[in-house]
Amino acid sequence: MRILMSSYRLDYSGVPTYTWTVMRELQRRGHEVRVYAPEGGRFAHAFPWSTEPPRNWRPDRILAQHTPCAYALREAFPTQPITYICHGVLPDIDQPPIDASITQWVSINEQVTAHLVSCGVPAERIVLIRNLIDTDHYYPLRVPLRETPQVLFVSNYKKWLNYGRLSKACAALGWSLHAVGSPYHQSRDMVRDMNNADLIVSWGRGILEAMSCGRAVCSLDKSPPAGDGYLDEVGYYHSRTHNFSHFVSGDCRYENMHVELIIEELRRYAPMDGVRNRHLIETYHDVRDGVDALLHASSQ
Repeated sequence: MRILMSSYRLDYSGVPTYTWTVMRELQRRGHEVRVYAPEGGRFAHAFPWSTEPPRNWRPDRILAQHTPCAYALREAFPTQPITYICHGVLPDIDQPPIDASITQWVSINEQVTAHLVSCGVPAERIVLIRNLIDTDHYYPLRVPLRETPQVLFVSNYKKWLNYGRLSKACAALGWSLHAVGSPYHQSRDMVRDMNNADLIVSWGRGILEAMSCGRAVCSLDKSPPAGDGYLDEVGYYHSRTHNFSHFVSGDCRYENMHVELIIEELRRYAPMDGVRNRHLIETYHDVRDGVDALLHASSQ
């Protein structure tokens, strides 16, 4: 099949890396995939993409992401069914394109589902397909984890208070801390960087990629320093409902994580949690199962 996806930009952030993950699985199955991305970006080299909808290339399926893209694709393909994948609740770019004649809606967690319903999307037209990870790419290269962890902070945001507080917490514990992402230095091999560490501090897809690498994880969002803290299995089930991040006040476990609280959460680290985390990703987030669900949803 010809499958057209969209992402407003192609940088090293959540929706573009999700797009890359889904695209690669579709290509492995023999589908021809193109990506419409009006702004391009530093990750664009990894995609067959264009800044305009490919009007002379009629897709069999459209998987739209980001509201401006959905409207542009509806204009370019006025009669073609469109499946819209919604990733968030706050940015304008993620607000549901209610009047774009969307055929099927996909949400990545319970928070997004509730938001779509609150915006007028009928609940029966929403399919929940959790954030997808390529478990063959993000794979444990070193086990078991160390008793005294090396900590990796993964962030593409500037050095907010969360980094400063995490640095103080790790120093107090005597644990080493390394950081990768745009404000620090861009990782050239995230799988290697994650496998070199034992405990990953991040949010969103950073948490899931780390879990897939068999690492222990701690949820700590940018500003204010908020999050769900160290994630055991119960914490995972709670945190996945809002993408392991602090989109809306009241959803996360901690609204303001001060240094002493971060120390308390980091001390919950247990080396065997990495094995359990890998199993949770294989069970709920594997891209093969997710693409099966996306193709089924887009055929309705």
